[in-house]
Amino acid sequence: MAILTLSRTYGCGARELARDLSQTLGYTVFEKEIIPLVAKKLDRNTEYTREHDLLNDFYSASIIEFVSSRLAFLKKNSIDPQKYAEALKNIFLEIAKDGKVIFIGRGSQFILQDFPSAVHIRLEANIEDRMLHLKEVHLLKLSDQSLLQKVKRENRLQKTFLSAHFHQTGEDPLLYHLVVNLSKIRVPQAKEIILQLLQ
Repeated sequence: MAILTLSRTYGCGARELARDLSQTLGYTVFEKEIIPLVAKKLDRNTEYTREHDLLNDFYSASIIEFVSSRLAFLKKNSIDPQKYAEALKNIFLEIAKDGKVIFIGRGSQFILQDFPSAVHIRLEANIEDRMLHLKEVHLLKLSDQSLLQKVKRENRLQKTFLSAHFHQTGEDPLLYHLVVNLSKIRVPQAKEIILQLLQ
């Protein structure tokens, strides 16, 4: 039974696609659900581990902002980046053994690159469509300028995290079985293409 990894640009619709695929295939989706599992393996509180996760400022490009906002947290709850990455790898491999799973992000395409039966998908969309998606589907009530900054910031954090742990940003198309432009192909169509790929 194949497993799927979905690498994506922030706001392109990966969660919705993963949800639709999981309902059809009977798969389990793992994205933020990974955090408490990492916390348990590191014997840490989930909230502390969440602070270290890629969707927060631990890997922010702004060192000054990072130090000023996270210094107290780091002093009390520091998590070694190598231990975090190793815990993440072990959890992905453990879950993947059971099959019937979709991983969204967090370097799954690198960790499971050579895993038997793993199918790696890259999802892209232009920034205007991603902003529209975040407004309409995720109901983010931000000005266009604030939303644009958020999208760029989240993409920067993703790239920084991947570069720190895997020395790549995830944008190389040769990593994937399929690259889908969700500005050209909508989620229902993308779902059908991926289902055909899995046959």
